[in-house]
Amino acid sequence: MTDQVERLRAALADRYRIEHELGSGGMATVYLAEDLKLRRKVAVKVLRPDLAATLGSERFIREIEVAAKLHHPHILPLHDSGEADGFLYYVMPYEEGESLREKLTKEGELPIMEAVSLLRDVVDALAHAHEHGVVHRDIKPDNVMVAGRHALVTDFGIAKAVTEATGRQQLTTVGVALGTPLYMAPEQASGDPNIDHRVDIYAVGVLAYELLTGRPPFTGTTPQMVLSAHITEAPEPITKYRETVPPALALLVMRCLEKKPADRWQSAEELLSQLGALATPSGGITPAQGVAPTRPVSRKRWYTAGAVLFGVILVTAFATSRFVKVGGSGTLIGQNVLAEHDLILVAEFENRTADSLLGATVTDAIRVELQQSPVVAVMGQQSMWDGMRRMGLEPGAELPGDQVRDLAERENAKAYVIGDVGRLGAGYQLTARVVATAGGSEALTVRTTAPDDAGLIGAVEDLGRQLRRDIGESLRTVRAAPPLARVTTASLPALRAHMAGVRAANDGDFSRAIALLQEAVSLDTTFAAAWTSLSAIYTNQNRYNLAMGALARAFAFRDRLTELERLGVTASYHLSRREFTEAEAAYIRLSELQPELGPPAAYAELLLQSGRLTEAEAISLQTIEAQPQVAVPYWNAVEAQVAQRRFHAGDSTRPTRRWQ
Repeated sequence: MTDQVERLRAALADRYRIEHELGSGGMATVYLAEDLKLRRKVAVKVLRPDLAATLGSERFIREIEVAAKLHHPHILPLHDSGEADGFLYYVMPYEEGESLREKLTKEGELPIMEAVSLLRDVVDALAHAHEHGVVHRDIKPDNVMVAGRHALVTDFGIAKAVTEATGRQQLTTVGVALGTPLYMAPEQASGDPNIDHRVDIYAVGVLAYELLTGRPPFTGTTPQMVLSAHITEAPEPITKYRETVPPALALLVMRCLEKKPADRWQSAEELLSQLGALATPSGGITPAQGVAPTRPVSRKRWYTAGAVLFGVILVTAFATSRFVKVGGSGTLIGQNVLAEHDLILVAEFENRTADSLLGATVTDAIRVELQQSPVVAVMGQQSMWDGMRRMGLEPGAELPGDQVRDLAERENAKAYVIGDVGRLGAGYQLTARVVATAGGSEALTVRTTAPDDAGLIGAVEDLGRQLRRDIGESLRTVRAAPPLARVTTASLPALRAHMAGVRAANDGDFSRAIALLQEAVSLDTTFAAAWTSLSAIYTNQNRYNLAMGALARAFAFRDRLTELERLGVTASYHLSRREFTEAEAAYIRLSELQPELGPPAAYAELLLQSGRLTEAEAISLQTIEAQPQVAVPYWNAVEAQVAQRRFHAGDSTRPTRRWQ
């Protein structure tokens, strides 16, 4: 042994017998020792001599004593601490097992459920510590022991003790004082003296990222490079390195990694509840319970838990309904161009820029803005695409004026919106025109500009609100509507990714669609419409666990949807949880808002599951009358009739025209 170890052995000889070194880190060297009084194995951590030389021992010991008061099943307790011959040390139980760092080194990324279980233990420990005013400040795999299937967090309060003992001065040595660069929160890395418990939330995000992908979100050849990355760079989506991470879990991790503390989970208790929810059947990780029918059926139920989601979400998210109840009077309504219950169609804007998706992105955003209005009826995207298919046109394609007019006539739209988006210097110019279907006369033209990409969503909102006002909506209701960014996203890249994902799904390329939609929700974790679209695609692939996880995120951010979308997501969410009363209330409201479509087909599905067969049949017949081209209501009606042993009643539900 070196002279230093011999000196340590002599200094502690009356209390501990030092056996051998177990390992060393940025702040301390760990020794296996025997507690001479209690005859037990312990781990003695001795601060590095150069660090100990800068510390005031009394203050250091005082801070250690605060952490020593923590008692929790996932916290490795502190037995003792002190100063001996210039050595500052603290003593913990010696636990058989390995550190999480050793486990990661051997295994790389961990199975998802194992990672979630370990993270729950770590966050549970943090919740207890934070409740008692103790912030760890140095959460990392090296400070987590794995004993059996559980995690034990070590070194609670040590980093704080060091920084407090030095009068909060910033020590720049790797791993000293403020934590370890790979796991530092931005405010920690910048030396902010007013850090709080949310630095631990950030570190949990880094830890989770590493457990799930085998790598931290930021790396560099020097500590300074890593610190700079934490402060200035956005972490890459976790799904880039592991596509199988469920969306709900990816969202949780990425929110931990927000640069601003106010944008993270605000407490370990809150984060713990989120991790707990992920492990429930509807949380998107553990196998979900299927929704079992309450009566015998004569065919495999189309409306398993996931299929119900798909049916509802397609109506409400991929394409908001064709009809919205309208009221009031105004310019175009007053000119008899439109009546109050007339339908308008928003055609694909002509794109005059090099960005191939910009026209489609602007079109969809304009459509969403118009769908907020109480005095316009707007054809949804999917309904329009279906109409284009019936005409033999490519869904989403830019159409010449005569084809837009033909489409509007076929779909009974009394007016249509056409427009274009082009470059104007470094920014953009957007133009929209409202054209009367009968006669093809242009009734209204509005324009707006955006100085750059950052201002484009605001410009789209301005354009949409001009249209709403001039079509016939009062200024009061226009001003009262939430900003467009609030019901979509403030992130133009997220909006582009969402549009690209929806188009890929429409083309049948679901793998690409999922990747794009995951990108959208990584760019804006509150982007409810993208979560809803993602849930619909997962459902279409029979990946119901993932579908329900994405649906849960859409429901959590449902205030960022238009009313019809919000009701659809609410109904789907409650139905997936067999909360029939809440789901039925949403379906009834949907029926009230869009009587021309009849009740949603999924409303009948709910009634069938509840055993309310007569009501299910009646609701299905109402939907058939409103939408004779849709197949699902026929199946629902027939199943309700067969379940009532009315085998010849199906004659009344024959389609009046071919399903399309």
